[in-house]
Amino acid sequence: MIAPSDVLFRAGGRILARQGVPVRRLFLPARGGERMAELFARADAATCATLVDRAGTLRTAAAARLRNTWWDSAGTGVLDLPTLHLEQAATQLMPDPENFGNWTAITCNPAAGQADPFGGAGAYLLTPTGGATSCVLEVVAFTGNATKAVLCHLRAGTSTQTDVLVNDSTAVVERHRIRVTWNAGVPTITTLSGAGVNFLAQPRVGGWWEISMQATGVVAANVNQVKIFPDDTGANGTVFAFGVNAWNAVTPSSYQRGVTTRAVDNFTAPINFGPMALSVYVELVRTPVFDAAGAAAATVFNIADTGGAQGALGLIISANAQFQAGVQGIGTSVAIGLPAGRLVEIMGQLIYDPTTKLVRVALDVGGGLSAPSGLSIKQLLSWDSQIIRVGPGATFGTSGVAIADLIVARGLRTMQEFRLVP
Repeated sequence: MIAPSDVLFRAGGRILARQGVPVRRLFLPARGGERMAELFARADAATCATLVDRAGTLRTAAAARLRNTWWDSAGTGVLDLPTLHLEQAATQLMPDPENFGNWTAITCNPAAGQADPFGGAGAYLLTPTGGATSCVLEVVAFTGNATKAVLCHLRAGTSTQTDVLVNDSTAVVERHRIRVTWNAGVPTITTLSGAGVNFLAQPRVGGWWEISMQATGVVAANVNQVKIFPDDTGANGTVFAFGVNAWNAVTPSSYQRGVTTRAVDNFTAPINFGPMALSVYVELVRTPVFDAAGAAAATVFNIADTGGAQGALGLIISANAQFQAGVQGIGTSVAIGLPAGRLVEIMGQLIYDPTTKLVRVALDVGGGLSAPSGLSIKQLLSWDSQIIRVGPGATFGTSGVAIADLIVARGLRTMQEFRLVP
């Protein structure tokens, strides 16, 4: 059983929702006078970052404030899980993400003043007049030939099928065209042409849905367009549209208002103890980065890694869809495949021998502990620094995570022990 005094550090959306603070510490440091307060920075304007509240309403996040974003953990359309949403920097490329009046309309009438997922009236009703080819489009300037990510918000109107297309008008190639099939206001997404991942649609307030996708093979020097076809059946049915984003990235970010660059979420805290046997438990949402081919690794947390040569314990979601844990620079790590499901639990052990000062690591994703890694080839004499970093952080070129709970405890613990921590 994990006693309160064994908890070295705890953070996450659950703690923020229950206690009103993002971090709790129950273990007191051995030495007096040590600074224990966490630090968070996101050096951007208040309009750059967004979050989703429990009702599914989009909110702009104040600068340098942690984002408590709610997710649907069970596929029911109900946002029931609070998380700390921590992401790397991202630059949004669509010139007019919310003003369809500035898009090119092809036999389509965009009507402004509709209820939007922020609770305002900034959305548009798209009414086609020319059948299946009616659309609105805008050119987006990508940089570099690669896979790109696009996000938009749609709400069902009278149309039963709506298409979203990343189109190369120079090469006359549909890089990725998806069909959104509406059934009682709920979308099902399929690929019609081209290639790329269709990410899981996320519910928003008032019947809105966040739809996100990849488009592979984009040639940046060509004229690339994002197109929305309200009704590809030709019946001139309507659809509501709002907030389109595009990025030079394999996976989508959270929504950004305007042509903006959101700064990195840099969340750190002192963790004042030397190397010891310890265990870590993380509960997190299966975000798009988990499964997207070619996605960057996502740092869940690390202790002490400031870019030093050794002495840093880290857990990442690697680009080959595995959890990977290890101690930097001393030659030991272990990987384990990601489990299925929208909500993922991971428990890791740092098996530390205080006599030899050598370590192993082991992981559990719900099926029991993996075999420990090989013994480290170097001693772990001290941490590289006395800092714990949650999420990607300023020095880590990685994708984002949404953490419901993160617990660091003394000793070698089990998954069940962590599940019983209130």
